[in-house]
Amino acid sequence: MKTIISVILPVILPVLFFAALIDVDVTSAQATRSKLWGEAGIGTGGIFFNCSACESPIRSFGEVVYVRGGVQLSDRVLLGIESHSLLSKTFQPTGGNDVSDMKVTSISPIVIWFPWRYGMFIKGGFGVSTGEIKSAETEHSPQIIATGSGSGMTFGAGIDVPIQRWIALTVSANVHFGAIGDVTVEDILVDDLISTSYDFNFGITLR
Repeated sequence: MKTIISVILPVILPVLFFAALIDVDVTSAQATRSKLWGEAGIGTGGIFFNCSACESPIRSFGEVVYVRGGVQLSDRVLLGIESHSLLSKTFQPTGGNDVSDMKVTSISPIVIWFPWRYGMFIKGGFGVSTGEIKSAETEHSPQIIATGSGSGMTFGAGIDVPIQRWIALTVSANVHFGAIGDVTVEDILVDDLISTSYDFNFGITLR
């Protein structure tokens, strides 16, 4: 719990501090999305893995693809579903020179809140996270696929920049936590694998 809090606070506190600096009439704030909305985008991010026997976190970087969609609950609150995926092709699960593909995917119900004007929002959600490791296939060894799944959480903040009345450019920064669980990689049991990813994305929102 302390680890999760120590990661969440650096993300949430700057957002709250920035909000306190903005002199805005909150009563005039309104979501920039209509009753039905959809969003899709790409980005880049870093991911860190911890396990019960890991001496230090395993770090990697990769590409992000995400899709969100939902409905408007009120003038400032949206409900939706988010599918988020980060793919790293430089993952080294055993700490050696062997490189594997690591894909972490999460599906979460989310709440998006627009507390200010100008299209700025905060996002949070809780759902399911899965991890998949694929080793490189060689002449002497077949491709190894290891998977694990568990609960996941997501937090983020962003802004909708209108392009047309029905479309906007969305820029967001997000944090994702995944309790992937026990994964066996090359006959090595990696237990209690937990992923933490940070990403920065650009998307298109139909609103």
